[in-house]
Amino acid sequence: MKNEEKAQEKYIEMKVLEEQLEEMQKKSQMVEKQLMELMSTVQSLDDFKKTNNGDEILVPISSGIFIKANIKENNEFLVNVGAETVVTKDIESTKKLMSKQVEEMTEFNTRINMQMQKMAMKASVLQNELKELIKESE
Repeated sequence: MKNEEKAQEKYIEMKVLEEQLEEMQKKSQMVEKQLMELMSTVQSLDDFKKTNNGDEILVPISSGIFIKANIKENNEFLVNVGAETVVTKDIESTKKLMSKQVEEMTEFNTRINMQMQKMAMKASVLQNELKELIKESE
């Protein structure tokens, strides 16, 4: 196989790797955003401990849109556990659930970042091989 053909193969392989890396970066950013939301929820639960029945709070309806509400019950939360199933949990159980999700998302993000590092190293090796093939062709 000629150096030119090898160089083309390496170039194509590098481009595919770069696209995969870009997708992984998008996935990592999405996971980081979810992590921030989960951590914010855990913080909100801590803040909620300080409220009393009858206190007025702001409840988010959508991004940047809130409604005033009075707390009727501050000991129980309705938590979606999947498959359109909602269960009642106390603050500590809810926090444990959220903390577990934070832990799982953190581990997932760590795995994504490790994969990205491996891909970046492979891309670097490919780039060096491509440079060598181009030098040999000149």
